Amino acid sequence: MNNKAEFEALVMKNLSVQQTDKMKKQKKRIPQIISRLEQLDKVMNKLYEDYALENIEQDRYQQLSQKYSEEYTLLKKELVKIQKHLSDHENTNERAKKFIKLVEKYATLGGYIVAERTNPRRSGGQVQADVDVCENGTVPRNLDGFYDR
Repeated sequence: MNNKAEFEALVMKNLSVQQTDKMKKQKKRIPQIISRLEQLDKVMNKLYEDYALENIEQDRYQQLSQKYSEEYTLLKKELVKIQKHLSDHENTNERAKKFIKLVEKYATLGGYIVAERTNPRRSGGQVQADVDVCENGTVPRNLDGFYDR
């Protein structure tokens, strides 16, 4: 690693390009979800009132109630998932620093850098690792899963 600052800038650029479009879409989606959750809450309250006042039949009430409840639950799960994803990727600098520290940990072999990446999505109590080899000065396309042991 001859030029550490240049390599750090390359890593930061790679991470920000990966995240920018997806994060913009997710940030835009949050107010849409919140608005729809508020609408569903009002609709379900009104539906219950109609049922309580016998303005709607029981079968129709149950059908609509189930439909709105399912949508509400799905939207809540989506909101939690988006918020978690945004918080996981909020600190790009930390992720880049961890990756750079990991790269420094490994030896440069004949102009190539060897880097280990875990895949936390695999289960069974075992940690699986992938190894990426890239030309010196380049960065693997997807840095998700890189970590510092």
